[in-house]
Amino acid sequence: MIKDVSFNPSDITPGVYAVSLTITDNGLPAATKVETFMITIVYGDSDGDGALDNIDAFPNDPTEQSDRDGDKVGDESDVFPDNANEHSDRDGDNVGDKSDVFPDNAKEQSDRDGDGVGDNSDLFPDDADEQLDTDGDGVGDNSDAFPKDPEESKDTDNDGLGDNADHFPADARETVDTDGDGVGDNLDEFPNDDTRSNEVEGQEVESGSLFYLWFLLLPLLIRRKVEQ
Repeated sequence: MIKDVSFNPSDITPGVYAVSLTITDNGLPAATKVETFMITIVYGDSDGDGALDNIDAFPNDPTEQSDRDGDKVGDESDVFPDNANEHSDRDGDNVGDKSDVFPDNAKEQSDRDGDGVGDNSDLFPDDADEQLDTDGDGVGDNSDAFPKDPEESKDTDNDGLGDNADHFPADARETVDTDGDGVGDNLDEFPNDDTRSNEVEGQEVESGSLFYLWFLLLPLLIRRKVEQ
């Protein structure tokens, strides 16, 4: 009587094995015969994808077989199969989601100044305080006192008139000097006459006369100061 012999190939490392079978009968005298034969055990294909389990990086996933970059994401699904740091690109801009500061915006990838505006849209990509320049004068809107006027960007005296147009950019009381005599129109009693700017005791005094009068009075003032 021959007993059944069985084994599970999954429990054995694939390879070629020599199997010896010894048969002894019950006769008198007993006869014994030894038979040797070869058995080849190969890897299976658990997921049925045509790639044997020993070469299939994903033996239980029929949609994947390899993982070139070793990131545990199959090459079929990995948008970057040779980059272990990246595997997806949601916005399709060819920059991996892990590296892409704007993974859902195909027009932006980086933000050097960290202001939340992508470098492609940011007119000042290295200045976190600025992003736009509406008037195109090279000064960002946040710093530009006149963001819609390309001729002006500062108003030093805060009088509402830009420094370039203001004849007195540091004096909020004055903005114009019509006669060009150095005295603003607001204080100049003769804004259209460059030879005079005010009156003394109801009489007009020319600028040259005022200087001469001051020249005469100066020694008297100095003498009085000394005598005191």
